[in-house]
Amino acid sequence: MLSPEALGHKDEIKDPYAGYYTSGISGLSGPANQDTRLAGKSLVLGVVMGGVSKAYPLEVIRDLGLIQDQLENLSLLILSVDNQQTIRAYQRFVQDRVLTFQPSADQGLIIDDQTGTLWDIQSGITTQGELKGQQLERLASPLVFWFAWSSFYPETVVFTAP
Repeated sequence: MLSPEALGHKDEIKDPYAGYYTSGISGLSGPANQDTRLAGKSLVLGVVMGGVSKAYPLEVIRDLGLIQDQLENLSLLILSVDNQQTIRAYQRFVQDRVLTFQPSADQGLIIDDQTGTLWDIQSGITTQGELKGQQLERLASPLVFWFAWSSFYPETVVFTAP
């Protein structure tokens, strides 16, 4: 296990990129992207479907906690998990239908409107209800700096809160 002690340090390991996060420089050798829709070092969750890309700003995800959106023919669910420390993206299509979700009274769970089934937000697995035994499909969705995402996907759409 990598820990400060295992690496021969008595104190916390310092983040070697700490200054980079707060500097005005984007990219590896200075400003690489001129897309100013977001600040260059804003973190976004990126999703691509059928050649169409969309960026979900981390701050918007944290503020909303639960986002249900459509990208091409993909119905997706984005969740802020573990007191906003982790982000998950799932497909909402289960058993030939698109589900919609609401937060549950039970922490760490969401409930679908169609069947009342409870789903664990960390794993996407049902815990109880009509769809017990089902699991939401996790989507490939990197969390990256805006300058990098918009460089690879210059036509990307930026999600905004409704």
